[in-house]
Amino acid sequence: MRSIRTLTRAALLTLGLLVAGGAVPMPANAGTVLPAPAGVTATRVPASVKDFVVSWKPVVGALDHYNVSVFYAGQDHITTVAANTTQLAVTGVDFVTQYRITVSTRDVAGVGTTSPVFVLEPAVPGPVRALTAVRDAAATTLTMAWTAPTWLGHQPLTSYDVLVTRLADGVVVSNQSVATPTATVPGLDPTKQYSAKVTARNAFGTGTVATALVGNDRPATSTGLVATRDDKSPSVVHVTWKAPAQVGSGPITYYQFMSGVGMLKDTLTVTTTSADVALDSTRTGYVAVRACNDAGCGLLTPALTVLSSAAQAAAAAVTSNPFVMVSNTGGFVTVETRGYIGATSVYPRLVFRVFPTMGNAGYTDTQIGQNGARIITYTTVPTGTYTVMVSGLSATNVETEIARKVIIVNGDGMLTAQQWEVIKGSAKISGSVVDLPVAGENRVLSTKPLASPDMVFSTDATLKTGSGYGVWFRAGLDDLKRINGFTFQYDPLYGNAFIIRHWYQGTECSTPIAKSAFPAGFAINAKHRLIVVVQGDTIWASVDGVEMFRVASLKAAAAASPCKYPLPTGTRIGFRTWNTSPATFENTTLR
Repeated sequence: MRSIRTLTRAALLTLGLLVAGGAVPMPANAGTVLPAPAGVTATRVPASVKDFVVSWKPVVGALDHYNVSVFYAGQDHITTVAANTTQLAVTGVDFVTQYRITVSTRDVAGVGTTSPVFVLEPAVPGPVRALTAVRDAAATTLTMAWTAPTWLGHQPLTSYDVLVTRLADGVVVSNQSVATPTATVPGLDPTKQYSAKVTARNAFGTGTVATALVGNDRPATSTGLVATRDDKSPSVVHVTWKAPAQVGSGPITYYQFMSGVGMLKDTLTVTTTSADVALDSTRTGYVAVRACNDAGCGLLTPALTVLSSAAQAAAAAVTSNPFVMVSNTGGFVTVETRGYIGATSVYPRLVFRVFPTMGNAGYTDTQIGQNGARIITYTTVPTGTYTVMVSGLSATNVETEIARKVIIVNGDGMLTAQQWEVIKGSAKISGSVVDLPVAGENRVLSTKPLASPDMVFSTDATLKTGSGYGVWFRAGLDDLKRINGFTFQYDPLYGNAFIIRHWYQGTECSTPIAKSAFPAGFAINAKHRLIVVVQGDTIWASVDGVEMFRVASLKAAAAASPCKYPLPTGTRIGFRTWNTSPATFENTTLR
C-alpha cells in the first residue's frame, strides 16, 4: 500500500471524485436515497431442504437493482438481482449451516439502503439448553439433565445423543441415544475428569453440540487469562484470570502462577486472581496459572504469549490496517481480508465499491460487508473496465481507503495485432502478443483511437533478460515522427525500481518524475500484470495488483523536473525495450 486516503462521507459527497480512479457516485440529497426492502425472509425448499428462497417486498422509486447478501462460514456472498425481481433462489451447502441474509436497494449510482439481518436457522436442531452433569456422593455415577433446544429444526426432535469421554486417555465410557432430556452414566473413576456432550437429533441429523466438563477432586482449569505490559514500565506485566467454575472436592486455597522469558521457569504462589511479574520488555515472555485445593492442583492453563514492546507495536500496526486482496474471474469478484470484519476497532466495517474506471457511465455498486466475514464475493460484474475499492469505515463513519484494484472483465478493450504500429526497431506481433526479441532500441505504439488522453490499460509483461522495458502512455508523434509522452519503466538497473520518465521530441528526461522500489522478493524475469490509469492530471499504477504509483499532479511533477518538458497530450500506449532486453507483452487492453 503506497498511500492511505481518509475522507469523511461529507467530504466524499462534496468531492464526488477520487484521484486516478474514476468517479465514485454518491447521493446528492439524503432525502433521495432509496429505502431498504421490507419483509425480507427466507424459506427452505420442501423438495430440497438445504436450498432456500430469499424474498422481499418491492421498493418504489429510482431503483436499478437489489443486492442480496448471504453470509455463512466467514464468507459474504453478494448477488445482484434485477429491479423487477423480489426473490432469489439460493443453493445451500448443507443442513447444519446458519445463514445471515440482507437485501439492499441500489440506484444507478450504487446508492441505497440495507435491510435488517434475517437469520435462516439450520434444518437440524440447535443446542440443548441448561446442560448439567453432576456426580453422586461417591463420584462414580453421573446424572445429566437438560432442556430442549430453542430451535427444533425443520422437523420435530426424534432423540438426543449422549457421549461421555474420559479426558485422560480419550476413552468413550458412554455412547447412548435417549428419548427424554436426562441420562445416567455409572462406573466413573473419582480421580478422573470427563467431558459430557449432548446433541439433539431430528430427521435431518444432529445440531450443535452442548458440552459440560465433569471435574474430579481437583479444581478445573482457570479461564480468562490476560497479560498487559505497563504503559510506563513495560518490563512489568499485569496478569489477571478467572477462578474455575468447578473447584473439585474442596475450595480453592491458592494459585500457582508461572512465568518466564523463552519458557515457563519461575513459580509464584498467590491467593488472588491477579499478579504482577517482571518480564524483559525486549523479549517475548510467557505466563500460565493453575488453581489448587487440599487434594492438589488442577491443569495448567495454556501458556499465554506476552509480546515484546516492539512486537506489540508491529502487531497493532497490522491490525489497524487489515490486509486486503481483490481478485476477479470473469466478473466474479472476491475480496479477502487478513482478519474478520469487525475484529478491529479501527475499521469495524468494510465498504466495497465497484465503479467505472473512466467516466461516470456504467455499472456502479456499493456494499458494506457483514460482520464476521473474511471473504466477500460479488456476482456478477458485467463486461467492462472497473475499479474495485475497499475502504475501512470507522465507528464515526470516517472512510479510509485500504485497497483498490482495476479489473478488466471478459477481455474488455483487448487490442488486436492490427492495432499496433512499429515506430522503431522491430517487433513480432501476432494475436494478442507483442514480442520485442532483438537487441537495440525497439518501440511499438497502439493505433486504436481514443477520444481523449484519459486512458486505462493493462498488459502481462515478461522481461526475459537484460536492462528492463518501458510502457508508453499519453504518447504521440510530432511531424518529424519524434515521440512525446511518458513511460512507466521496469528497470532492474535503476536500483531495482519502477520509474516514470517524461519524453519530448524523442528524448527522455534523465530525472524520473516518480520512482518506486521493487517489493521484497520480487521476481525480475517473470510475468507481471501491469495496470495504468491516467485521468486528468493524475496517474495510478499497479503491478500484480499492488499499488506502485499514485501521482496526484502530473503537471506539478513535470514542473518540478529539471527538464521542464511540456505535458504530453497523446492518446496512444505502447512498449519500449533497449540494449539487450528482450521482452514480451500479452493480452493488452486499452480504454
